[in-house]
Amino acid sequence: MPTIYHSVEPEANRSEFEEYNSVDFVISTDRNILRNSIRIEGALRVNQTANTRAVFTDRIHLNKRVGIHNIIDSIETQIGGNIIENVNQDYGRFVHMVQSASKSRGDYYDSSEICELKAVSTDVAVAQCCGESDLGDAPAFVDMDFSFKPLIAINRADNNIPMARLGNEIRISMNLNRKDNVLCGAKQILGSNYKLSELRLTYMSVDPSPVPAVNMNSVVSIKQ
Repeated sequence: MPTIYHSVEPEANRSEFEEYNSVDFVISTDRNILRNSIRIEGALRVNQTANTRAVFTDRIHLNKRVGIHNIIDSIETQIGGNIIENVNQDYGRFVHMVQSASKSRGDYYDSSEICELKAVSTDVAVAQCCGESDLGDAPAFVDMDFSFKPLIAINRADNNIPMARLGNEIRISMNLNRKDNVLCGAKQILGSNYKLSELRLTYMSVDPSPVPAVNMNSVVSIKQ
């Protein structure tokens, strides 16, 4: 049963995405999606103001427990045209709750957390927002790569997903968070912003085969 790796670009793709933008991905295949293999990947640039990249002394950072997940304000999943889950405006808070309840400080050294730009300390989170650099005397910084597994129903399943039974299509739509909800820090000002580039959705699939049942854990946002 060979495993195939897939990469999907957003509909209405662009070179950069920023706050308030909508991003739609469509997974279209007749193969079975390998359970919990859906990821969103790209590169992050954080600017202290306009197009001036943030530096360490600006102390701008992402929430160290939520990491790159916080770029999502809301996220919706449709299968066969039916909405199976809509985490509306509270996605980042949900991730923070899960992390607080299930992770200890030492867990943030794990590569599965680091690639999601979660951090063991605020200093590490600040360094991540400065970008990646070489080790030269005058380091050149580039946008920070990321890869995260969104905490959505189709990534919280107990079996592979048989696409042939679901119309061969899944649509994932997300709205990007406003920068004031994404960026923290002493010099996070009105002109501070973040940009996403090379945005894509990836997943793994296996040959079609019967799957008796798939249970998925979904989330419902409740306002009080």
